[in-house]
Amino acid sequence: MEKLRFHSLFAELSALLIVLGTAIDIFWSVALVETLAENELNPIAKEIILGGNEFFSNGLSDSWKTPFYGVGLLCAIKVMTTWFTLRVCRFIYQKRPNLGLIAFGGIALFQIGLVLFLLYGHVLLKN
Repeated sequence: MEKLRFHSLFAELSALLIVLGTAIDIFWSVALVETLAENELNPIAKEIILGGNEFFSNGLSDSWKTPFYGVGLLCAIKVMTTWFTLRVCRFIYQKRPNLGLIAFGGIALFQIGLVLFLLYGHVLLKN
């Protein structure tokens, strides 16, 4: 019984860390919206931003055009992929708890690394 409680607690805390990592990532995306397209290091995210700006700006009058549609699209994709990731982890955890804990823990560690990079990456990238 004690082992089951620990497993459940670990899975829930890992899920919380995953969501918090995504929330912090989205916060910085919104906070840096004006320069994100130029400064984004992830080439896939950069393409989503630029493609979203182009796709959603076509056909709009000048008063409705904004260069930030792509960042909104990127944030929406981040939310959907985080939700999908958590659903897959929970599915694995229900079928094979030990493997599910590895999945939860691995993704939570990745998110911790992402947050550390977002907070201190500028120090690493200075030349």
